[in-house]
Amino acid sequence: MQTVFVAVDIEKTGSFLIKNPIISVGFYAGNEKGEFLFKRKFTIKTTFPTITNETIDYGDFEPRCWNEFWSKLDKNIINKSTEDAKPAEEVWKNISLFLDELEEYPKVKFLTDNASFDIASIDYALEKYTGRAPMRYSSKGKYRSVISADDMLDTVYDKHKQAIDEYINKRAIHDHDPINDAHHIYLQYIQAMYYKEL
Repeated sequence: MQTVFVAVDIEKTGSFLIKNPIISVGFYAGNEKGEFLFKRKFTIKTTFPTITNETIDYGDFEPRCWNEFWSKLDKNIINKSTEDAKPAEEVWKNISLFLDELEEYPKVKFLTDNASFDIASIDYALEKYTGRAPMRYSSKGKYRSVISADDMLDTVYDKHKQAIDEYINKRAIHDHDPINDAHHIYLQYIQAMYYKEL
């Protein structure tokens, strides 16, 4: 039975679970051999800050998050955060349908690098907009694992860390586009498992 590993990453407008909405969600899937299977990205309409006469309307953003993080990002990343954006209700319905589609695979495990924040934010939005149970549950209530890939990587011996970083950085970009970051998370898990088996 082939296990499908679905890495997930989000970008948000701030650090609060409920007050700050998700901007985009990226899914990157592969198998235990490191072979790519599919990827999906969902982008939600978000009000970005506007600056007029030296005053800032922060829109949907937490001021601290905008000033310390988003305002310093490459403009291309911000542009990608608005491409094909759709209303939240539509996006979360489509994400819910996508999660249902995963049930065609016999075994699915989700990968993350921040279970307490990213997965909690997704679960909250799924419940709010679709009434769905948390992501880890299938439509039939079957439990699916959520694994913290970066925590797994921390269990690997330090002597292997440089080789792992080189391997991942040759294959994935970590640039705060959630689809690229999800790819990065998937490779973290694959490398952690590879070195644990040595």
